[in-house]
Amino acid sequence: MRVFSQRQAPSDIPTFRLRQSTSIVDLLAQTGLARSKSEARRLVQQGGVRLDNQRVNDIHTQVQPPVAVDGIVLRVGRRRFLRLTETRGNETSTEAESTGEKGKIDDAEPNQPSEAKIQH
Repeated sequence: MRVFSQRQAPSDIPTFRLRQSTSIVDLLAQTGLARSKSEARRLVQQGGVRLDNQRVNDIHTQVQPPVAVDGIVLRVGRRRFLRLTETRGNETSTEAESTGEKGKIDDAEPNQPSEAKIQH
């Protein structure tokens, strides 16, 4: 309920590990937030995609892996959220991460500001 009444992100956002720079269109399709790349392009062009509350208007936008421990929040429309995180240090990839399945985020260092790096 707080998502709509207080305009805040939900507390239980699924997580996706982003290891390298990826286009916003590919990211939306890969994570399942859009059914296809053409739907992802339409969502971006119509202003329905936000990275940490910044509207993404360009379909050629490259999303960089987040620097902050708590990641960045990708929002599509009003109800679909995904937290993008980066693999840290010695962690190795798992099949779940490479197929885009979502896991839990660990809060090793909370209270660090998010830094969304967007290149146009």
